[in-house]
Amino acid sequence: MKFDNAIRKGAKSVYENLPWFVRDKIRKTFQNRFVSPLYEQLPLSVPHSLHIDPANLCNFRCNFCPTGDFELLKTVNRPKGVMQFELFRKIIDELAEMCTKSGEKVNELHLYKDGEPLIHKELGKMIAYVKK
Repeated sequence: MKFDNAIRKGAKSVYENLPWFVRDKIRKTFQNRFVSPLYEQLPLSVPHSLHIDPANLCNFRCNFCPTGDFELLKTVNRPKGVMQFELFRKIIDELAEMCTKSGEKVNELHLYKDGEPLIHKELGKMIAYVKK
C-alpha cells in the first residue's frame, strides 16, 4: 500500500507542477468526461493503452526511422522478424484475464510500433482474435 501511495503522490506532484495553462487545458478537455486525474487511478489494474508490434520489419528505408536501418539494428542486437501467433494469443489471453479480474478494460490496443504490421501474413487472424 505504501508503494501505491508513493506512485499516486509522484504523479500528483508532476500534474501540480505543470504550467497553469497546461493544467487548464487538461481540465477543459476532460471536464465532461467523468475522468479522474491519473494520479487518482494509480496503480492501474490494466493499461490504458497497449502497443503490440506484430512485425518489426519494414519494406521502406526512411532516413528518419531506425527500423529500415539494418546496420543500426545490428549494433543494438535487435532481431528482425514477425511475432508468432501463439505468442500474440498468449498476450491477448493474459490481457483479457487481467480485464476480467479487474472489471476494467483497455481503452486502446495498437497493432503497430516499430515495424509495418501489414507485412505480417497473419495480421487479419490477429485482428479477428482480438475482436472475439
